[in-house]
Amino acid sequence: MDADSQATQRDVAKVLGRLEIELRRAGAPISTSLRPGLTPAALEQLTREIPFRLSDSLAALYRWHDGSEGNGPGEELFPGARFPNLERSVEAYFFEMPLAKELALEHGSAPFFEDDWFPVFVTVGGDWYVATRAGSGPVIELDREEPERNREEAGSLPALYQHLVERYRAGAYSRGSERHLVVNEGLLARLNRAARR
Repeated sequence: MDADSQATQRDVAKVLGRLEIELRRAGAPISTSLRPGLTPAALEQLTREIPFRLSDSLAALYRWHDGSEGNGPGEELFPGARFPNLERSVEAYFFEMPLAKELALEHGSAPFFEDDWFPVFVTVGGDWYVATRAGSGPVIELDREEPERNREEAGSLPALYQHLVERYRAGAYSRGSERHLVVNEGLLARLNRAARR
């Protein structure tokens, strides 16, 4: 790993460390079900079949924690977005990629999933938030039915991590009943407006 990669991973690790503090402070259910992080060797082993190398910002996420245990509402890293382990995300990649190509051929349309997109977070309905450009591009929420309606969640993974820290710290995301996260929509809108400025 070169010096730039090490610096990127250190910077991202600091933000993820702050995120963990905020998750615990807010009582986010996932804070008690996060799995240990992966070693570089384990990360490389799990991603060896993927046709690209995960970006430093994406690799840092799995070195921080390899997703969470289980698959219920207590596994949300942010509202509506569960954090599966790397093995499950790799399996999702190899499911989504051929499906997208098959449907594109069948319907004569562009595929809803690109070769260098990586599934990172999953919704209750089974849709994915993907890190584009192998984790170096924007994070988008997929819409399989209408890909033109894909929604950008953040301009990059580091930006997403920082947004999550800010949203938890400000109380825009908090623990609700029955292990669910709730959103203070007014506060979230104000934070989003401030971020756009």
